[in-house]
Amino acid sequence: MFSDVKREIREVKPNKVESKLTYQFNEENRKKRDKILKDRIKLIVNEYIANNDVGDGSELFSDDHEIIDVIDKDNVVKSLTGDKNKLYLVLSDVLDDLGYLPF
Repeated sequence: MFSDVKREIREVKPNKVESKLTYQFNEENRKKRDKILKDRIKLIVNEYIANNDVGDGSELFSDDHEIIDVIDKDNVVKSLTGDKNKLYLVLSDVLDDLGYLPF
């Protein structure tokens, strides 16, 4: 009976190590994906700003501004996120990085 318990412990331990490695791998992938998404949105926003009069840029923070549709239609963005809330957060972060304020 004791040997059965020892065997079960040995079987469980690798699973914990594997779970930790899987988590680390997934976390690294998430960070890379988030960086690619932010860089792609920044590229789209810069191109949009270069081709359109955005004034002080505050209107770019609006949920119904056309920049959202432009970003949302981009195939790279689509492949990286389907979550509109995530898109809004990244866009807000990009606009902030570019020096635009929501007011």
